[in-house]
Amino acid sequence: MRTLKAAARLLASATSLETLGPIVTALGFAEPRELDEETQSALGLTLCARVAVARGRGALRALLVEISEDAVPGATASMPPRSPAALRDIVSRIAQRLASRAPQLLWLVLAVERGGNTTVVTTWRDDGSRIRLAALVADRTCLVDSDAETICALGAATDASSSDILTHERWMDVLGRAYLTRRFYRTLEQ
Repeated sequence: MRTLKAAARLLASATSLETLGPIVTALGFAEPRELDEETQSALGLTLCARVAVARGRGALRALLVEISEDAVPGATASMPPRSPAALRDIVSRIAQRLASRAPQLLWLVLAVERGGNTTVVTTWRDDGSRIRLAALVADRTCLVDSDAETICALGAATDASSSDILTHERWMDVLGRAYLTRRFYRTLEQ
């Protein structure tokens, strides 16, 4: 990823499985391939309308997810169906399923809700007792500079000379900072 402007453009256009593809290829992954229903079911990804996988080097993989509106948990006053919290909850469940069904791979998950404005980029660490997520939750209609900086930093972290494990640890660091930055801006607005 060469510039913040290019990263912001990619995030702003992230509305479907097809528009997530350019983000993962900019991060150094191969062209994504859509999964069939049988493979989706084997991985426990039944909450997803469409799923694609992009191969990275070694054990690195990117999962691209388009979530249908009916997969989002029922509306409540605290979590409306199109809220970032609802999408993050689904991505958390996806992470748990991947951690249990494909633990040998190091995943970066990019998810969008069909018809929504939120894009989630996440990875996790499984310490055996629980999964610790690190995520960027970006509203494509209201991107902040740190959203684009996070995408650029993920691209820089995917260094061909580093080991897969080191690259994954860098993703955790980058996405962990993205969460803190976003929370800081929300607090500052209030």
